[in-house]
Amino acid sequence: ATYTTASLECILGHTTSGDEGKWEVLTTYLQRSGVEVTWRSHNAGEPPMKVLHYQKLEDVKQTCVGDECNYDGGLLFGLERHIADSKGPRTLVVLHLTGSHGPAYNTRYPASFEEYKPVCNSVQLQQCSQEELINAYDNSIRYTDHVVGQTIDLLRRLDIDATLFFIADHGESLGEGRLYLHGTPWLVAPEEQKRIPFIVWNSRDNIKENTTTKFVDGAFTQASVFHSVLGAFGMRSPVYKPELDVLPKVGRP
Repeated sequence: ATYTTASLECILGHTTSGDEGKWEVLTTYLQRSGVEVTWRSHNAGEPPMKVLHYQKLEDVKQTCVGDECNYDGGLLFGLERHIADSKGPRTLVVLHLTGSHGPAYNTRYPASFEEYKPVCNSVQLQQCSQEELINAYDNSIRYTDHVVGQTIDLLRRLDIDATLFFIADHGESLGEGRLYLHGTPWLVAPEEQKRIPFIVWNSRDNIKENTTTKFVDGAFTQASVFHSVLGAFGMRSPVYKPELDVLPKVGRP
């Protein structure tokens, strides 16, 4: 989907058939199945769910210090200790980032991450030049890259068997074809809003000191997330579809 609410239903669902609302979302399903689930959010649009820990950035940052407390990086505050203190054998943590959600791209990152200048400082994107708009967007991408990198470093320090998935909920139009932002109906939406990053990292590769990035060709959808998370946990159930699990395709058994 090209907008957050529908995309989250796709990401957290186990089917591509469009029968949303007739199944448990991934987080509730795993919590009921004995996984300790934490959802940390600096965004909105999540479907109803039942998890052990549901935390907004406003909750997490009560004792946070530093420049990132009001940004996505604030979701990492105290997370290392939180995971280490987990009592269950299996833990899922979801970080729902704001990322590069428009239109105020220039507000999605701390000032120290404004590498590309000049930037668009208006929510009226048509008032900005293409260069200003792309610079603001690229700065937000640069910051998201930093947050993902910090998350991987956190998992390395914990020295646990861990898998990280990073996936966007939708893309953004930056003036191509005179379209901006996202949410264009799927049948007519441009590729910029449909094609999104899907990144997998796991600690087993880290142990092997395998630092080579592997690009995997194929047709993947947001429905792969549900089945790949089950695959990462080694869980099997009647709803598990191995053909939608990306882990075997990236080299993990």
